[in-house]
Amino acid sequence: MSDKPITPDEQAEADLFYQALGRTMARWSHLEYYLGELFKRITNMNEDVARGVFHSAKSWRSRYDMLMGALDNSASIPGVIPALKEVVATANRYASFRNILAHDHVQLAPPASNLGGMRVLVIRPPKADLTDQSAPMILRTHIERAGENVRLLHAIVANALKWDGEDQLGSPERLRWLLDQLPTDPHSATVDPSVAEQFSLALGRQPFPD
Repeated sequence: MSDKPITPDEQAEADLFYQALGRTMARWSHLEYYLGELFKRITNMNEDVARGVFHSAKSWRSRYDMLMGALDNSASIPGVIPALKEVVATANRYASFRNILAHDHVQLAPPASNLGGMRVLVIRPPKADLTDQSAPMILRTHIERAGENVRLLHAIVANALKWDGEDQLGSPERLRWLLDQLPTDPHSATVDPSVAEQFSLALGRQPFPD
């Protein structure tokens, strides 16, 4: 972390930072997997073909454009297309923060931002250095909030996949209500735990750990 020896508390904090970062990035990959399943559902493609097409796009922007194009030309999930567009638009908004986590620089916080004198890790633009107090900083708490909100957005997509025209878990009204509970920016706030409990994962087979 620097030339100064790392204290046990600093190492413990660094471990928590990296755990939060890894968990949040893994949850994003879970979300994209389910968006691929949504692409399969709305295009009525063969399962292998749909997955191959969706995941052949290597950038999020390409997958986003593919999803929105499919939604513009699909009636395979009756009555829910406008709500699904809002779901995908929320994922697109959250992707900006995911890109910061993936591409900006993990470094020590400027001394003035240390936690009670303890050196902590943050994510900042690559060109920012320790003397630059004005550059934006992503703290562990921001990453943890984003991870939880991405998990909840993943649950919304799972609920949408359950929609058959009758099951209320994936109804357009419920999807919009759930989306309204999420913050605009994924790292800015968390959903109240009593509300978060209502974001149940609706699929019978859940291939990912929480």
